[in-house]
Amino acid sequence: MRSEPSSKAAPHSTLDRRRRQLLARIASGVGLASALSACGGGGPDDDATLRAVNATMDVDSIDVQFNDWRFAGAVAHVGAASSYARRKLWTVGPRGQFEVRRAGGSTVVLLDTKTLPDGDIASVVVMGNLTTGLRLRVIDEDTVRPGVGSARLCLLHAWPLGGAVDAFVTLAHQPLAGRDPDHRLGAYESLSAYADASGVGRLRITPAGRTDLVLFNSASIGLAANQVATLVVSPAPGAARVAVAVLPQGLPPYVLANTVVTSQHGGANDVPAGRRYPEQPAFPLGGVCKSGHRTRTQPHCPTGPMKLMEPIKHIRRIAHLAAALAPRPDMRPPSIKTARINVPLRSSGDRSASPP
Repeated sequence: MRSEPSSKAAPHSTLDRRRRQLLARIASGVGLASALSACGGGGPDDDATLRAVNATMDVDSIDVQFNDWRFAGAVAHVGAASSYARRKLWTVGPRGQFEVRRAGGSTVVLLDTKTLPDGDIASVVVMGNLTTGLRLRVIDEDTVRPGVGSARLCLLHAWPLGGAVDAFVTLAHQPLAGRDPDHRLGAYESLSAYADASGVGRLRITPAGRTDLVLFNSASIGLAANQVATLVVSPAPGAARVAVAVLPQGLPPYVLANTVVTSQHGGANDVPAGRRYPEQPAFPLGGVCKSGHRTRTQPHCPTGPMKLMEPIKHIRRIAHLAAALAPRPDMRPPSIKTARINVPLRSSGDRSASPP
């Protein structure tokens, strides 16, 4: 008799358990939504939109994930960036751990905890080197667009050996002498404030206060009007070469080409038409050039190729002349032969003999 009620009660207990699980999930969803609101993020139906930028010096390719979500893979260095990846915010959360690995590897080279920005759309910049440690910066890409006819720019300093730099956005032939920089980045990892400028303007980057030495030059930034972008100043292969990655908000990224391949004299990269100067690459502050000179206070090698060119020619000529005049080991000094002169002797009585 008691078995029937128990057999009938079993389905009801299973149903109640399922109801409790459903209510718990609803409650947890409400809790997550309130947590997202409290953290400044969007609602649970919003997307987390992320992309990664590899601005490192010595990690050729990286994989990046956020809370076990691998949103970027095999991102090359020299400022390259991945495409945007999207996922529901409630599945990843507004705050968590970013993990950076070498592409295809399992060893974590950078682990950092960050909170996503309010707009839930961001570029994640990985910078630095393995020797001194990698860094990670989350750039908010939910900025209000500018007015008609201009673009809105900010710059991130991701060049560990660069020191303070100035950035100028000008017309194509406008000189830098006497001009204040549009952006000044005081140190590595610094991020400038947004400023409106011409999206097709010429971009030049110099050491702070040095308008006569251009480290980076690009004829045009390549942005259309009303666009917002972050420019990442990062190292590139070669002696103190600089790369600039352009991250337009909501659009595909690209890298600007650096046209600085000649030394500057008398002006900031204002080379007369048809004239080329000998190549004299700049060297990073705090680095060592090929000649072994420390460049802690000088942005370029004090004995660059142009300064050494004439002395080297004279030294080579002197060396060739000395080699030509130097005696060879197989040569013997000329022998000195003495001439023998026979002088006849006269007797005291022979006075008529003529002298020899």
